[in-house]
This record gives sequence, C-alpha cells and structure tokens, in this order.
Amino acid sequence: MEKKMEYRKENKFAFDEVRKESFIRRLKSVIGERSIRAAAKEWGLSFSTLNNYITRGTEPSFVAMQAIAFAEGISLDWLAFGTDDSNMNHPNEGP
Repeated sequence: MEKKMEYRKENKFAFDEVRKESFIRRLKSVIGERSIRAAAKEWGLSFSTLNNYITRGTEPSFVAMQAIAFAEGISLDWLAFGTDDSNMNHPNEGP
C-alpha cells in the first residue's frame, strides 16, 4: 500500500501565553492608527484572520507573519519574538 504525504497548510508558530500576549502587543503597535480591516487589506489577509490574531490569540501562519513583516519593512524575528534587529525599522515596542 502506497502512503501519500499530506500537505499541511497550517504551518504555525507555537506561542506560550506570555509570548502570545507580547505578539499581540507588537501586532497592535504595527497596526498603529489603522483599523484592523485596513491593515488586513494592506497585508493581504482577511479581516477575520487578523481579527482572530488580536482578539482570540489565534496563532499566525508563517506565511502570514512573513507578509506582515515584508509589508511593514520590519524584522520577522522582531514581530514573532520581540528580538531586536537594528537593520530593520520597527515601532518602539519591546517583547
């Protein structure tokens, strides 16, 4: 019997509760004065996806994290983990 490999779309970061709250703060900082809907549109995400990251603590996919970091010109490491990268611009928000 031949086994088929399954492609899993859900390639997510695993955050503990403290890191999840920290990520949400950084995400809100990046959104700034924009609405969640406007930021989602600019980042190529659906409103419900971005809203779930913020209100439900849903863990983002790697692809979504990359899209946000690229669109905003920020470090993926900073967005995901709060690590400083002096070569990238990012809002003044700690881990």
